Amino acid sequence: MSSLLSQSSNLVLPKPILPMLTGPADYPIYIKELRILLRTNFGAIGQNIIKNTPIDLEHPGPKPHYDDPRINPRTHLPIPGSRMYAQEEKTDAEADDPDFDDSNLDLTPAARDLLKDNTATHNDLLKSYKKDLLKYREIDDSLLNLLYSTQSAAVKETLNSNELTPAFNNLPSTSIKRSSQYLDIMSHQFSKGNSHANINEITKFLSLTQDHEEPEAAWTNRAFEHFDRIEPILSPATSVANLLKMLLCMVIIKGTNRRKHSNMRAIEIHVQKYPNFLDSLLHLEELRTGILAGAYSDLNQTDEPISSQSSAFNAAVDTPKALAAITSSSPPTTKPLRTPKDPLKGLQKAGRTDHCTYCLTNFSKYFYHKVQDCTLKKRKITATSNTTANLATTVVPSQEQVKAYFASLGVLLEGQPTLSNSDDEDEA
Repeated sequence: MSSLLSQSSNLVLPKPILPMLTGPADYPIYIKELRILLRTNFGAIGQNIIKNTPIDLEHPGPKPHYDDPRINPRTHLPIPGSRMYAQEEKTDAEADDPDFDDSNLDLTPAARDLLKDNTATHNDLLKSYKKDLLKYREIDDSLLNLLYSTQSAAVKETLNSNELTPAFNNLPSTSIKRSSQYLDIMSHQFSKGNSHANINEITKFLSLTQDHEEPEAAWTNRAFEHFDRIEPILSPATSVANLLKMLLCMVIIKGTNRRKHSNMRAIEIHVQKYPNFLDSLLHLEELRTGILAGAYSDLNQTDEPISSQSSAFNAAVDTPKALAAITSSSPPTTKPLRTPKDPLKGLQKAGRTDHCTYCLTNFSKYFYHKVQDCTLKKRKITATSNTTANLATTVVPSQEQVKAYFASLGVLLEGQPTLSNSDDEDEA
């Protein structure tokens, strides 16, 4: 047993004949490796897939028949009313009989010999056709099994759901085009590509650098191997101008801030309109127009919901009331002091003019929601509402109470604040 284990540990497993296909990101290199493989494998099936031409396997047609017509040598079409195989002449009695069936006439000796020769030739052609059909079917099955064996379970499920799969499943048992049609399904599913995955591959390639202490041979091999992954992505470019446009478009798609809903939506619409990866990159101006148009749409609204904005306002106008409440109660239990993480709300944003005029007029705050949706306006809350108008009559809290109150909110007050009735009157 130990000797068997020792021998098995020294076995070198053969390199997979094709890389594993796990999704659209792997598809370009998978097809490239497949085409290289087909150059010297799978006979005529492989060659015809590379050339995208049908296999020239012609059926000999129907068996020669007594009543076959002559064939026009130029058009190769039957000549109406003619006969390939001549009949014997009718006797006088047969000619005078109106019910006589001409198919009862014998063929002439020459016609019988011709029909016999043609039948023998047809039998030979049919036998050769069936032999070739069986040979090609075995090759086709072998290639199809290879495709199946180099796909992940997820890819198989995806291809099984493709709209071209039902027609593939209905191919006759004699079909020798199953592998080519299955490749058509793969192309239909994956040649559109995953723009994000393709661009990531190209970005990684352009960012390749030699690792510290990495041998030069290993480094150059790694660069060549990664180039093999992106070469099928870039090769469809038919000119230098197209290639340059593709590169610029990829930079825009890769670098555009997708946290903005408008940008993400513009890219999604563009890729849906041009599902083919090459087409999506060549329509650069449309993508640019979509991104710029989205910058001024409602999708570019990134402010917090109105409900939280109004809550912030309520907290601001209710603060004096809260301070008044702590004057008649014991100071709250203090919590560990911390510095607020979020910046102050209500500040003006550069370049924005779509703020709520009601909030600006009444509270000198910049909030970017529509005036008709303003919760404060609907509730008729203003800077002179009762909650703030009564500030002058509110009992003034002590310094310790103020510090304890703000400490409960997690705000550390710098210095020693002082409050007096005169100061409150000025504030009011």
